[in-house]
Amino acid sequence: MTASSAPARRSFRGRTFVLALVSTLAATLLGALVVPMIIRPGVTAETRLVVGIQSRGAQTVPGYAQATVTLAETDARFITMDTVNKSQSPTLTDVQATAIPSNPVIRIQASAGNAKDARSGAAAAAQALIKSVNQVSSTTVDKTRQIYLTKRAADVSAQANDQLLQAEIAANPNPSDQLKSAYQAAVTAAALTALESDTYDNILRSQLQAGADQSTGLTVIMAPQVTSTTKNPMLLGALLGGALAVLGWGSASIIREARRREQASPSD
Repeated sequence: MTASSAPARRSFRGRTFVLALVSTLAATLLGALVVPMIIRPGVTAETRLVVGIQSRGAQTVPGYAQATVTLAETDARFITMDTVNKSQSPTLTDVQATAIPSNPVIRIQASAGNAKDARSGAAAAAQALIKSVNQVSSTTVDKTRQIYLTKRAADVSAQANDQLLQAEIAANPNPSDQLKSAYQAAVTAAALTALESDTYDNILRSQLQAGADQSTGLTVIMAPQVTSTTKNPMLLGALLGGALAVLGWGSASIIREARRREQASPSD
């Protein structure tokens, strides 16, 4: 090696070092920017609700336990992202509700960009589900009430017609066959309308009682808790970018050094 080539080689190595450093920093920055676009940071929070009353007395009612399990599976379908108020959870990305198999318990999971939004999203989803179930119950009660009122009016009319024909027959010593036939039809109609009216009266009372004692309602049994957290993708991207840059420059340096030695070795 000549004296003039030594400074040139040192200058080349200096430029190479600076270029490697700049490239590593650039790769680190690029990784920190690109990876978060692919992998979103996320926190998942969970809350749980139970259907009905879980007391020992309620569980002894025939069919009640299985009914609450079936209701849990049905009620869980009411929850979607569109039904959740996201005003308190601006980074909320996903909400899911599933029934725990063979249990009257609904698990609600909410994913967001931070723990606060994940917890508030899960709480909002729980309240939205309770509201939806109550609305469905209220609608069912209203429909039953309308049917009952219709049946009750028909019963009153039939009973009045029955009494009118009965009075007419009592006032007539020799009632005609047509009058007797009309009276028998009125008696039958009065009995049927009374039966229908009583049936819907009992159904309506049962539905109102279920709403009052929450025998088919939802109750939160677990406050929202964070269950999982996705690592910060920005840091992951920076480390990945920097590592790839260092690995690339290290490999290039090894190859370049091997070629230099090969060129410097005397030929056979």
